[in-house]
Amino acid sequence: RCDANLVLHKHPAKIICHYCNYQKPIPKTCPKCKTDALAPVGYGSQRIEEWLNASIKANIIRIDSDNTSNKGSLEKALNSINKADIIIGTQMLAKGHHWPKLTLVIMLEADQDLFSPDFRAMEKFAQLFVQVSGRAGRENLPGSVYIQTKWPHHPKYENLLKSNYINFANQLLLERKQALLPPFSYMAYVLVSGKSLAELQKIINEIKNLINHKNITIIGPMPAWLSQLANSHRMYLAIMATNRSIIKSTIKKVTAIKTHHRIKITIDIDPMNLP
Repeated sequence: RCDANLVLHKHPAKIICHYCNYQKPIPKTCPKCKTDALAPVGYGSQRIEEWLNASIKANIIRIDSDNTSNKGSLEKALNSINKADIIIGTQMLAKGHHWPKLTLVIMLEADQDLFSPDFRAMEKFAQLFVQVSGRAGRENLPGSVYIQTKWPHHPKYENLLKSNYINFANQLLLERKQALLPPFSYMAYVLVSGKSLAELQKIINEIKNLINHKNITIIGPMPAWLSQLANSHRMYLAIMATNRSIIKSTIKKVTAIKTHHRIKITIDIDPMNLP
C-alpha cells in the first residue's frame, strides 16, 4: 500500500502504517521464507521506555501520539511530568513547556536530517535543537544537551554547536544562494498521483513539456519521497524561477490541464516539505 515500513506497536499489539493507518496483527513468521526468526529493528519511544525500565530504577513517563490520543490524556500526562525522573517524548514536547527541574535533554536518532533529500531538513533540525535545548536548565540548575549521532564531527553539527543559530542560518542561506534555492528563487511542487504508474508517467511528462520555458528550472519527474501512498503511485516536478509571476503563470497552465479521474494533480507553492 505504501512505500514505508510498518511500525511495530506492542500496545496495542499490531504493526501499523503511520501514513495510511493500515493495520494488521504482528506476524509470527516471515510471509516470504516462513522463518520465525523475526526481530524488531530500530528504537521507537516504546522500545526506549522498555530498555530504560529494564536498565534503571526510575519514574519514567512516555508522551507520544500513541498514549495521548484520548481526550484529556495529554493534559494528564503533562501534569504528571514534575513527578518523573525521565521523560520520553516526541517533538510535541519541544517547545512551550517549562519544567524547572529538567537539566538534561538527549536528541535521539538525529542523523536522519543530515542526509534528507529535503533541502530544509537541517534548517528544521537546528530549530528543533534550539527549542529542545531551551527546555534544559531554565532556572538556577545547569542544563546539558546531548545529540546521538554516528557523525559527531560532521561540519553541520560542529557549525551549530560552536556558533549560534544566527550564524548557522547564515551559512545555510549562503548554500541556498549558491544553489539558487529559496529564498533566492521561487518554487512550486507539482505532485501527480494515481493507481496506474503508466498513466501517471504519461501525464507528468506532458506537464513538463507544457511548462518547459527558458526562464524556469524544472527538476524531475522524480518519485515522491513516498513513491506509493495508500495504493497510489506518486511522482513530482520541482519548478523554480527567480520571478514569482513566472511561477504563477506556469501554475495556471498546470491547473488548466484536464486529466482522467484516476489521476490527481496537487500543487504546492512555496513548499515547506517534500511531497
